[in-house]
Amino acid sequence: MKKIILNMFIVIILLSGCQNNVVEQKPTPTGNDAFITQEVSTTAQDSSERIGIISNIIFSGFPFSLDEPWEREFKLQFEKTIDPDEYYKSNTELITDTFLSKIADTRHTLITKYIEVITNESYTNIEQSFWGLLNKYELTKDTEFFYLICEFLSTTDYDCITGFHEMRIKYYKEYYDKYWNGSLYGNSMETQYQQYGGSILTSMYLSDYDAEERIKYMYEIVNKCPYYSEIVPFLLSQTDYITKDYENEKLLEGDVYNYIDKLSNEVEELSLYINNNDKAKYITSIYLLSIKYEYTATIDKYYSYMCDLYGEEAVKKMEQY
Repeated sequence: MKKIILNMFIVIILLSGCQNNVVEQKPTPTGNDAFITQEVSTTAQDSSERIGIISNIIFSGFPFSLDEPWEREFKLQFEKTIDPDEYYKSNTELITDTFLSKIADTRHTLITKYIEVITNESYTNIEQSFWGLLNKYELTKDTEFFYLICEFLSTTDYDCITGFHEMRIKYYKEYYDKYWNGSLYGNSMETQYQQYGGSILTSMYLSDYDAEERIKYMYEIVNKCPYYSEIVPFLLSQTDYITKDYENEKLLEGDVYNYIDKLSNEVEELSLYINNNDKAKYITSIYLLSIKYEYTATIDKYYSYMCDLYGEEAVKKMEQY
């Protein structure tokens, strides 16, 4: 898959200063990093296990897959540089005040080193390496570079790249325009649909794009997706943004009704392919959303189904809520 032939000696040299040459950006990690940190303090027992846990945390947020032999060597050589005492007070107690920032800094350094190998260039920090990767793609139009850009934009911290959301919107739109036919290698198409589609809409929301334009693009993404099982979860993932847009008077009531109708229609299509538990979960979500916005069309449509599912008394309580 990769076109790069890497001398392992180069990897060792690149990683030799990984613990000392930390990049300048110091974002505060969130999400999985915070969760994993809680687990580490109770599971680490000895030095080798602590090294393994630290490596797993760092690479769990690494944007690029490490499938090729040289990539596995890249990871192995990094693990040899890990000093667990820089992360732990004891075998089981983390240095909690610096652990997450050190993990993020180290990950950024590794991303920079990785892109240096890919592009055969040197960079000062993660932002500079991203622009180097971008320039390589624009000069060559090599899909390998494009795929790496997409992966970078799907996982990297927002605040470490100037213009992050604008770049994500630009290149994910290019992805849907050019590569949605499966010609771009990497994750499964189902995974890319959820990951890239959700990311571009999030960036459009956070960049204060016109709400109607964002919703229109959401439907365009849905219409391109051949995987029925992915469409409804994808649409439901956008409910919070649509709710906020309506509350902030960026969307009209009719826009919300159209969204609910779209969800309902997709569930009808999907009902032939999913089990009853998933169907119940989706219809319940639609019903509660319909109650919230007093959309009688779907309330009436699913009332009998909901009563059969939960009982009439429970459904009445839902409506009161």
